[in-house]
Amino acid sequence: MSRITTAFFALFALLAFTGCDGFGLPDATDEVERARRLAAESEQDGFDTQTSSDAQDAANASDESDEAPVEDESDEDTSADEPADDYSSECIFGATVADMAGAEDLELDDFDHVVGTSDMTDLEKEQLLEGFLVYGDSDVDGITDLLERWVDDERVMVRTVIDLEGETAYTHLAFWTEGHEQGFVFLQDSLRLVAAVDGGYIIDCQVTR
Repeated sequence: MSRITTAFFALFALLAFTGCDGFGLPDATDEVERARRLAAESEQDGFDTQTSSDAQDAANASDESDEAPVEDESDEDTSADEPADDYSSECIFGATVADMAGAEDLELDDFDHVVGTSDMTDLEKEQLLEGFLVYGDSDVDGITDLLERWVDDERVMVRTVIDLEGETAYTHLAFWTEGHEQGFVFLQDSLRLVAAVDGGYIIDCQVTR
């Protein structure tokens, strides 16, 4: 066989094997690279979609947090700020001793004047000491010391005050210290101090209506 014939045969065989377009079967290396490229593009598309979704969620959350909460004032309980219709903080004795004397719902006995310890009952002595313990300016050494140092002329006036509405009796002990009216009001027959008198004014009243 001649060289020309041999070359022609080889060319024919090559064309028959690769096809007439001259490119032949796809190269394996090209296919792997193409597959990798498609996979990378698919992953990139997925990442971008997720990132976009997360960014939208974050933006929505930010918008919601910026909105100030609206309080429903209709559910607030304002009853604590509004006193009941029958509520009153007025002392049953009034604001002054003069009020006490003129109150229509109080019944006052006349004052009994006692001078010195000999005219006082043991309970009256204890009541004076108890009142002075709470409101006195200094310590005293018994009832005699109290009368001598803090009660003008050692004179104390005692009377019963009856609350007609509450049907309760009280003991009012009045005296003067350097010309200023002082005193204490106790629940009758007890050491329960319910009010005090300072300069004719009733203070720290514990019985109200």
